[in-house]
Amino acid sequence: MTEDLLGTSRHRTMTSVPSPVMAALVLIGFVFVAGLFLGVLLFGAREGLPKTVVVCPAPGTENVAAWPRECPREVVAP
Repeated sequence: MTEDLLGTSRHRTMTSVPSPVMAALVLIGFVFVAGLFLGVLLFGAREGLPKTVVVCPAPGTENVAAWPRECPREVVAP
């Protein structure tokens, strides 16, 4: 009983891939891995955006409970 349900032999013969095809496959794999690596270097190491949005008081505003550090007082002062 060397045949399975489809009638094919269980022993498969190994086929060799021609060297130009193998070289092309290796080159495509290398280019893919290099592109993935460069993509991670370019886009993976960025600092996160600030999670707090600072809204400065409008010009002419007099009474502000707490003045944000990021807002210059000279611009808003009347």
